[in-house]
Amino acid sequence: MIDVRYSVYSAKNDLPLIIHGTIPQCAKALGLTIASFQSQASKQRHGRGKDGSKRKWRIIRDEETEAQ
Repeated sequence: MIDVRYSVYSAKNDLPLIIHGTIPQCAKALGLTIASFQSQASKQRHGRGKDGSKRKWRIIRDEETEAQ
């Protein structure tokens, strides 16, 4: 099983909000539902959602590791 982790940074000042967190950890830290976090991460990963709206966060997908 693949373990996907994310790091989230403030778009305003580039300060880290959560580093190498799981999807539930990141969603909780940002005050989002898991589905909303996944949607935001997907949009950023695929370059969508830049229609004039300002982003609050920069979501980076970390390297995948094999879960033990």
